Amino acid sequence: MHSEMERLKAEIVEKGNRLEELNKTLDGLKLNFDTLTAERDELNAKVSSLVADIGSRDEKICPMEEHLHKLHIEHVELVSACEEARKQAENQARRLREMEEEVEKQRIVITDAAEEKREAIRQLCFSMEHYRNNYDDLRNAFLGHRKQTPSPVLAS
Repeated sequence: MHSEMERLKAEIVEKGNRLEELNKTLDGLKLNFDTLTAERDELNAKVSSLVADIGSRDEKICPMEEHLHKLHIEHVELVSACEEARKQAENQARRLREMEEEVEKQRIVITDAAEEKREAIRQLCFSMEHYRNNYDDLRNAFLGHRKQTPSPVLAS
């Protein structure tokens, strides 16, 4: 019995030591649990903060996307307008060249017509000079002939 008691006492001491170890382990685990709970709470707070930031950014992104879309449409319209203006400028330049060519042709025609008119005036001047000389010769001949013939006297 004594040995049974000794054994039981030893068992009690051993179980007491084991219980003490388990209590220490439990205290460590509780401390670890509390630490992890605190970390979890911090992380939950960070997640909530990040979710709020994302929501805020989403609220800002939506108007920015709309503005970007409007700018894109405006850009497309401006590119289209520039292309149209370039085409019109090319057409105007082509038309200007055509008109300049037409003006040059008309200038040549006018210059040729003016030269023809000058030549016609020269010819008319020569003709007038010729006829004037013939007229003067004829007049002088007629006047000279008249002076030589006495005028008839009519008797009454």
